[in-house]
Amino acid sequence: MNEKGAIWTVVAVIVIFLVFAIIIGTIIEARLGEKIDEAIEENKIPTGPERSINCIDDDGGRNYFTFGTVTKDYSYTYDDVCDALTGKLMEYYCIDDRNESADYDCPNGCDGNACNSSLYTIDDCIDSDGGKNYFTYGILTKGTEPYEDKCQSIQGLSILLKEYYCYKEEDEEEVLVEHVIYQCPNGCENGACIV
Repeated sequence: MNEKGAIWTVVAVIVIFLVFAIIIGTIIEARLGEKIDEAIEENKIPTGPERSINCIDDDGGRNYFTFGTVTKDYSYTYDDVCDALTGKLMEYYCIDDRNESADYDCPNGCDGNACNSSLYTIDDCIDSDGGKNYFTYGILTKGTEPYEDKCQSIQGLSILLKEYYCYKEEDEEEVLVEHVIYQCPNGCENGACIV
């Protein structure tokens, strides 16, 4: 085979390889998207607050332990506000194109305009990140058993958080260790959602 023929053979092999890689990548991406959509539809993955170009929450949604600002229609802003005397937080967040707010009683009071994320304790259950706090890594301890918040992957993408928290029904004696699988809007790293 002459030199030109060898070069064209190498070029053809590279082109075939690239086309094959693009096709495989497209198939993997489509299947991953289908798996995430199926899990969300089956309520296996609760989604974070929906965002749109008309409503943006810079603390990622209902995040009681991080100060945030909701921007509505590029001009109106709503800051999270906490009353230090009562420990009551007014948390702003987005749902679809609307801004919403919710009152939340901070278990450890507030510092600035967010709940303190110091230890949260119910009987013998201690949570270092203050409860359901998706944006702060925490370790929950009940008795001598530790439970660490952990990122989980779907086909190599770290987008899910397994968040542990203490739970006690009003009329019940026993404190339970519960967890939720939360889909982090910006991915998950070191046991917490990325802000």
